[in-house]
Amino acid sequence: MKQLLSEKYTVAWFKLAEFVSRGEKERALAMYRLLAHSLDDKAFVEQLQGDILLSFQDVTAFDHYVDAALLYQKQGRMNEAIAVYEHLVMLEPVDKEAVERMLEIYSAGQNEPRLIHATERLMRLLMENHHFELVSWLLQKVDGTDSVSKFSTVHQELIQNWSKEKPGITSVLMVHVTKLIDTYLLAKQQRLLQTFLTMLEMVNKPLYTEAFNYMHQGNVAL
Repeated sequence: MKQLLSEKYTVAWFKLAEFVSRGEKERALAMYRLLAHSLDDKAFVEQLQGDILLSFQDVTAFDHYVDAALLYQKQGRMNEAIAVYEHLVMLEPVDKEAVERMLEIYSAGQNEPRLIHATERLMRLLMENHHFELVSWLLQKVDGTDSVSKFSTVHQELIQNWSKEKPGITSVLMVHVTKLIDTYLLAKQQRLLQTFLTMLEMVNKPLYTEAFNYMHQGNVAL
């Protein structure tokens, strides 16, 4: 009897995959509902429904991913929650709430190197999808008010990538430029500062001029 049930279970999963691959949404959802009754993991059930709906480009998939992430988080399954949140930020529309929840989980681990690494990975994912404004907001949120940046590489990547897309942009990016200049000066990293300024002059001359004026006001000699 157990073997028979196991075989039926396997066939059901096979049928679900088949319906999805053939684009038969209603049949796929009907099979999903049948399988869901036999699954005790409610978070996985929500995530699975999100995956199925996403395969049919159904925007309601987003809601099920959110529910899955919250359930994972409530159960203390942080790796699964983070994986779903990272998937969420790759979908449209990008939700700041999902990003903030990810940061909460990272911070709860009380492991600063891991927090920095995970946050850098998130911001690079966002940049790959041209969500530069969100990366800027996120950097300002996580980098605090300290003079020295923990995310200097990401600040520089944002400046470079955003400038390539919008060569004339200056005011928003000056926040990140001044952060880098202050960081390099305080750490006496003259070579890194010069390399950064050279890159800036190549990709965004108006921004380079603003950076030069900022340094001149501080009487910084190169």
